[in-house]
Amino acid sequence: MIVTTPDAFREQLEGDWMIADSPGVPRAVFLVEPADFALSRQAARDNSYMDLTVGVNPDLALRQHRELTDRIAECGVPVIRFPGRTENPDDLFPNNVFATIPGRFIVGAMLNPERRQEAQRNDIRAFFTELMHYQEVDLSKRDLVAELTGAVVLDRARRLGFCGLSHRVDEAGCAAMHKAFELALTFRFELKPDGLYVNRQRVEEFLHTDAVDAWVAQVSSVSDIRTVVNRDLRQVASGLDSVVEGRDITTVVFPDAKVKIFLDASVETRAKRRYHQGISELSIEEIAERIRQRDQIDRTKAVGRLEVAEDAIYLDTSDLTIDQVCEKVIDKIRKTAQ
Repeated sequence: MIVTTPDAFREQLEGDWMIADSPGVPRAVFLVEPADFALSRQAARDNSYMDLTVGVNPDLALRQHRELTDRIAECGVPVIRFPGRTENPDDLFPNNVFATIPGRFIVGAMLNPERRQEAQRNDIRAFFTELMHYQEVDLSKRDLVAELTGAVVLDRARRLGFCGLSHRVDEAGCAAMHKAFELALTFRFELKPDGLYVNRQRVEEFLHTDAVDAWVAQVSSVSDIRTVVNRDLRQVASGLDSVVEGRDITTVVFPDAKVKIFLDASVETRAKRRYHQGISELSIEEIAERIRQRDQIDRTKAVGRLEVAEDAIYLDTSDLTIDQVCEKVIDKIRKTAQ
């Protein structure tokens, strides 16, 4: 059973039907030894615990790994160590990729390409399936994201799961893990609301305030700022299927994008849309004038000017609803992909 509200979860706990009928601790531990340990840029870009500006010490990581192995063994728990691989320099976090329950070996569906490669390790798979004769449940071949015990916290004794939805696990991934781990009850919840965050603070509501709109064109004209922003945009989108929006996205930032769409609308239409969003204290006429000013600055600036890429699909949305725009964009993407 998967529940999505605290009240429903509490009701099930108070129902007194859950019992601790499963092992609460592992029979053994398996680890991956750090080889030339380094932080992965793909993994670090959305993980606040990884700071690429701070150097790591591979030798220290290896010594700490071996000390951890010794401490676990001293507790009487067998330890199986797999060698690390230089092509996956941070693969010492296998709990996101691989997991077990009695008689079953589970492979996660990872978000980033490097970690998807890690999930294909034949030596680890063979150990559990051919030597231990565990049944394999491979989530990596399914159309979902499920980063196992990085995304779900387990009370193994009571077969209870806490699954926080994020970019590292979607609803389909949560359901797949619930079944794979044979959980009796899973509490599924949003780890944090959708939106844009900076230093863990939601900032989306500040992006289109009058104060920001008054300066955005001037600030975005500074070439040094554009260089940094464009570099970071390319890094964030690297290796991912991404939808990116911006005034020079198809001409400067991603000139080789597979699909380019130039969304346009009349100044009057754009002003009315912004006014009806209820985030500006200006009149429609004042908003329209600011839009004209920004367009003029963006069309004439030296770097990243506003222009239609030669191979872009032009779409005038002035007389379309947002649902109609979405339908047309999706249709054009599908036709281009054929």
